Amino acid sequence: MKLKKYFFSIIELALVISVLAALLSLLMPAIEKAGIHGKVLQCKNILKKFYLADEFYAEDHNEYYVTIKSRPWNYTWFRNQDFLSYLGTKESDIRNDSDLTCPNYTSPSYARFSYAPNWSNNKFWWSGFLNQSILRNRVSLSSQKIKYIENTDWHANTWQGNPSRWYSRGEVGSNAVTYRHEDKANIIFFDGHTELRIPDNIYFNGNYSRINQLWQLKGDSFSE
Repeated sequence: MKLKKYFFSIIELALVISVLAALLSLLMPAIEKAGIHGKVLQCKNILKKFYLADEFYAEDHNEYYVTIKSRPWNYTWFRNQDFLSYLGTKESDIRNDSDLTCPNYTSPSYARFSYAPNWSNNKFWWSGFLNQSILRNRVSLSSQKIKYIENTDWHANTWQGNPSRWYSRGEVGSNAVTYRHEDKANIIFFDGHTELRIPDNIYFNGNYSRINQLWQLKGDSFSE
């Protein structure tokens, strides 16, 4: 029995290709969105590493979180080898460690880090109190207070979130809160949960009562 050979006509091939192209065009936005979502989750997981490192540090240091700014500098978080050991890195490597860098970080010349701890409280300012540490067991409203946030420097301040002055889509401004994920920034709070927020929900249009609810800690949260 002789089998018949079947061939696609040019019209049939063109029809198949056009259907595949239409399906691909429908899938592309979903694929792109999945890629963006994946990077957001990756960024949140890196923030979790910083959070857990500080939790382990506090367990081993009488409930004190790592010092954000110290004199001498070797106790400051990015030079404190006890803290860095929980991150699995060291001072010479932390700035270039891809496992500790936001996947959307573009390494501009003025930027030093992908993330920064909340340094907006008066006890941290240059005039003194440089060796103050936050006490883990005294932090109140831990689900509402920023612990780490996306930034381009080693410390994050309230005014850096001001979208009219410091708004950076990606890596545009130095020493600023950065909005790397479709104009949003990842935050991890003192209770360990993460959020992706728009600038207006970080700076609240200059409403300082709301800004302080997010950034400021009470005085009894610190060492004496």
